[in-house]
Amino acid sequence: MLVRDRWHTGFVDALGAGGLLGQVEGRTAADALAWLSTTPLTWRKNIRHVAIDMSATYRAAIRTGLPNAVIGVDHFHVVQLANKMLSMLRSAPPPRPAAGANGPRTRSGRPGVGCSATEKTSATSSSRRCGTRC
Repeated sequence: MLVRDRWHTGFVDALGAGGLLGQVEGRTAADALAWLSTTPLTWRKNIRHVAIDMSATYRAAIRTGLPNAVIGVDHFHVVQLANKMLSMLRSAPPPRPAAGANGPRTRSGRPGVGCSATEKTSATSSSRRCGTRC
């Protein structure tokens, strides 16, 4: 029986010819640091740049295990997040106009017609909404 666990961490040489450098089960900082500790110290000191997804866990592991490396986010995850945000904006309902932007509104949201019925019955009241004497 084939069992797949999608919670693995892969270490890849993205710029050189190294390909897949290592893979560990788990996605915690401890898992990444455990793998890094198996590599030679001189190799770790020569790593200048690291591209990760936007995981705070991986950022913490890199800052601890490779303190001199510059951390960047890989373009795949940046584009993925941008597409997700655009999809959310496209599917969101249009913004409602601010109160009074298109004149007074009734409780049902329909445009009002000036003063309310109670304001019309009082000869001395003035409507704050329409600014005129009813």
